[in-house]
Amino acid sequence: MTPTATAFCGRFNGPQRALMAVALVSCWVAAAAAVGDEGPDTVVIFGATMFEETKAAARELNDLGAEVFDVFPPRVYFVKIPPRVRRKVQDRRSELGIESIHTGPLEPGQLVSLGPDVRAVADVWNELLRAVREDTPNRREVSIAFKEKMPQKKPPPNPLLTMTRTGMHSPPFGSVQWTLSEFMIGNPPKVPNILVNIIFPESDGSIDPNLNTWTLVERDAALAKVVAACNWWKVRAPPLCLQLSFMYSTFYVSTGYEPLLHTTGTPTLSPPCWGDGGHGLWISDVIDKLYPPATAFSCYFDKVVAFSDARRINPKIDTDWSLTVFIVHDAVDPSGDNNGNGFAGDFPDGAFAYAYLGGPFLVMTRRNDGYGQINMDAVCAHEIGHSFWALDEYCGAFTPTDRSGYLDIINSNHEGLPACIPPPPLDPCSVCPPPPTGVPCIMRGGVAPFTSGSACAFTRQMIGWRDTDGDGKPDITDTFPAVAFTSVPPIPTAMTMLSYAGISLVTTIPNVNSQPWSTNLPMTVNTITSVIYTIDTPVPPPSFPAAAVVPPFDYGFEPFSFTAGPVSPNAFHTIRAFAECTTGCLGQIHRSAPATHTVTVTFPLPPVTTCP
Repeated sequence: MTPTATAFCGRFNGPQRALMAVALVSCWVAAAAAVGDEGPDTVVIFGATMFEETKAAARELNDLGAEVFDVFPPRVYFVKIPPRVRRKVQDRRSELGIESIHTGPLEPGQLVSLGPDVRAVADVWNELLRAVREDTPNRREVSIAFKEKMPQKKPPPNPLLTMTRTGMHSPPFGSVQWTLSEFMIGNPPKVPNILVNIIFPESDGSIDPNLNTWTLVERDAALAKVVAACNWWKVRAPPLCLQLSFMYSTFYVSTGYEPLLHTTGTPTLSPPCWGDGGHGLWISDVIDKLYPPATAFSCYFDKVVAFSDARRINPKIDTDWSLTVFIVHDAVDPSGDNNGNGFAGDFPDGAFAYAYLGGPFLVMTRRNDGYGQINMDAVCAHEIGHSFWALDEYCGAFTPTDRSGYLDIINSNHEGLPACIPPPPLDPCSVCPPPPTGVPCIMRGGVAPFTSGSACAFTRQMIGWRDTDGDGKPDITDTFPAVAFTSVPPIPTAMTMLSYAGISLVTTIPNVNSQPWSTNLPMTVNTITSVIYTIDTPVPPPSFPAAAVVPPFDYGFEPFSFTAGPVSPNAFHTIRAFAECTTGCLGQIHRSAPATHTVTVTFPLPPVTTCP
């Protein structure tokens, strides 16, 4: 069998095999305290109701040294504020437009005047605190029987969703609609930078029997688990950079189907939509209702891609990446214990959670088979890893020689023993026991890696977290911009005011992802922040600002212009332009090599006079 694009959950996910294997090596695991100790500790509620205004204020919070974790538009932000920064925030509270700041549980009486949107988010915050207090000490490791599953293929990218686009408001430079989660790196000036669309499908009985109904309390509890899963990844990120922040949008959508009654999909080998079995029915129905333009596509993958991309490029949202999460209610599970392990809460084929490598979506049930709702955040964190191209590391899924991610990282923390990998359909872990090598990792499944905060070096690099030169900047964003003149004054010129025009753009490193479903398009979240120029000075300072043709400077490709001078006549002058861009690290920029032009300025011609 060839590796598949779908990561299915039995123990978390389903079987996938490749060709060869290499010896496992130990890898670094980020040290972690209790999950609750590392996450946000403060709720900041802004007075403004325009999301653009509160996002600008949240960026200033980051600049002050706080960390924005979670964004609930338009007014509520979950933030971590270190003690040394708390006074700074208080001093600027009025200037930033902060209406209230809260730590600890939020009482309903505190929020009566703040509106129903704030009260709903308060329930999520209280659930996060309750889970840290009650769920964390009560978590238990689970052992779920592995369920063999035929491989499913992700459809090839739809050409209509992979067209090059420039000048768009939000996507990473070089990305297309299909590339929704290429690496877990955001552009730090942007808050938020990862959008999470959480969809609760609700059967209405019009096609299938209506067996399950979401309550508000259940939805808030599930949303809190997704928030905890996203925050788990944020606190694993290197400390100097990758200041990720997540925005959450929830959708409660009726459908004629009861999702729990449908298998995850039956593999088909013909376009336009591979593997569009049972789940393709209700996912298509839900997305068509949420985003009517999706009806133009026949494949449910394409529908989700179109929906997710339209959300992120909305100027009012403006994120780098977009994930879509479907959560299926499973209180009434007529098919019962499909895996034979004493637990319900899975689909008829035994799967209970799955994600496609690189997106566009993940699906999970509320109880997640034997994991239970208490460990829903651990399951979700694992599936989010898949959404950013991380591979499974447990036996029965992928192998030690598989590679994935923008940087094409080998899966060397896999449990499988290379010498024991037999030809399909035999499972290497049933032929030989897993070797006592490797380290705990979220992509090995289970609960312990989540509670201990374990993400091995191979998983971290698969999602883009590699810093080869040790300068604190991720390799993918550790690049320098380029700049060139497109219009310059003539040589020589009698003008002492010199007009220039040019282009600036960020640069990329190659996308070498060897997974067959990768577009291999090079891209970056870096943006041009400014273009400056000097007059007869090799390097700044001093320097002068150029103007963006379409202000402000905030995209990967930015035309610019400026007029330098006045310069002295009867002399040579050298004008140099430099582009500056973000680097994936807050407050750090990279400057390009200069575009250079030397011009001879003659004496101005005397005015023309006429004789009477």
